Amino acid sequence: MLSGERTQTSGKPVAEEEVVIGELTPLEIALFCARNELIDSAKKMLEDIGGHQEPDCPACRSSQKIEAIDRLLWSSVEFRLKAHNKALGIRDGYKVVERSQKESGFSIGMIKFG
Repeated sequence: MLSGERTQTSGKPVAEEEVVIGELTPLEIALFCARNELIDSAKKMLEDIGGHQEPDCPACRSSQKIEAIDRLLWSSVEFRLKAHNKALGIRDGYKVVERSQKESGFSIGMIKFG
C-alpha cells in the first residue's frame, strides 16, 4: 500500500465552484488507491454473485473494509487540513477541494457508503 504506486485517479477535474485547499500526502494517496481498488473489486464481486446475498456475504465484508479505509482517509485529510465539517472531494492530481454541496456518498449495488 505504501509503495507509492498510484493505481487510481479521481478522474474528475476541479470544478469552477470548487476551491483547492491542499493535496493528498503519500499515505493518503495509498489509502485513496486501496479504497478505490476495493470498490472496483466489490462491484465485480456483486456482478459475479448476482447481487447482495446475506449480511455476511463477501461483498458486505468488502464494504466494511472500504468504510474503514474511507474513514481513515477522510479523518487524515480533515485533521491535517483543518477542514472539519466541510464538503470535501479529491480531484485530478490528488488535489483536495472544498465543494459547494456535500454529496450523499457512493454505493456499490445495494451497499451504500457515505
